[in-house]
Amino acid sequence: MPGARDVYRARRRRRRVWPVVLIVLLALLAAAIIAFYACQKYIVYDSDGLRVVFPIMEGDAPQTEPDGAPGGIDTEIVYEEPDYDAILSNAGQDLEPLRGRYLTADQLTESNLTAAAEQVRADGGNTLVLQMKPASGALSWKSSVALADAYGVNGSAELAEALQAVKAQDIRLVAVVSCCVDTLLSQRYAALALKDSAGSAYTDGSGGWLDPYNAVARGYLADLCKELADMGFDEIAFSYLQLPFTDAEFSYAAEMSAAPSRTDAVASLAQALRTALAAKNVRVSILCSADSILQQKADQTGQDLTVLAKVFDRLCVFADGGNLSTLREAIAAPDGFDAETRFVPFVSAAQESGSWVVTSG
Repeated sequence: MPGARDVYRARRRRRRVWPVVLIVLLALLAAAIIAFYACQKYIVYDSDGLRVVFPIMEGDAPQTEPDGAPGGIDTEIVYEEPDYDAILSNAGQDLEPLRGRYLTADQLTESNLTAAAEQVRADGGNTLVLQMKPASGALSWKSSVALADAYGVNGSAELAEALQAVKAQDIRLVAVVSCCVDTLLSQRYAALALKDSAGSAYTDGSGGWLDPYNAVARGYLADLCKELADMGFDEIAFSYLQLPFTDAEFSYAAEMSAAPSRTDAVASLAQALRTALAAKNVRVSILCSADSILQQKADQTGQDLTVLAKVFDRLCVFADGGNLSTLREAIAAPDGFDAETRFVPFVSAAQESGSWVVTSG
């Protein structure tokens, strides 16, 4: 237009927003990192998962006495004698008599298993009892339990096929496992050894002893027994589940306010092993000490028959013609104990009735 001024209007630039957003995000990230490290000590892992617990949010403030002094907290640990009468047990229910033959660890070969199975059938028996872990601690089979390899006590025999061949003949299998006497492991893994009052590893004519309260020893025994159950064993019989014949004092791995009795120590291990095997559907038995019963030395060995009858399905014992009746009477004493199925003498010849295991060839 004539007379109009030409005016140039520049296009207004739009502000870029993304640098601001980036700065905010970086600030939030930095704050989150700082908060994580600052609160790390308050992170707790429990059965409910991960959570953050701030002390100020945990519970009420400490109570005070009327004079304004902080209230005391009672930290005394009181030791109470276990109430064995309160044990609810189904041990020994629905058992059949056990009639079989016993093979020691040095006899466990494929050919011996086959021959023993044939002899069991000839005797009218139904079971092979095999010493899978003797007092020496050397295993009779090649185990996959790591501790056995680590301390050189593992066996080399591959017995799985031979055992299945025995079971195919409708013969039951019982594994004998030495518990508290394990000479090799007590020597090679000193932390597991039973200690006397001076702190020295305890040994005697039976061998080297393990601490019945030691958690690693308990776990090792449980793992071995679970593996035996998986191999096809129908029953585990624990030998040397006791303490030594001595009045000497022992120091245990567990920290307690008072020293437990020998019965407490044996019963605690027995119940722990039975509980560990509960899901394996195997019977759990014990080889009692004949000397403990005949000499009435349960206060030393901890093998209280009344307690053991509540924990184990069968009570077994090495016997002979001279002491068989006495042992039967002592073991069958607890009320409701069916000696026909639950008392198992290891003897030199087959018996006419009841349960029995032949020990000779």
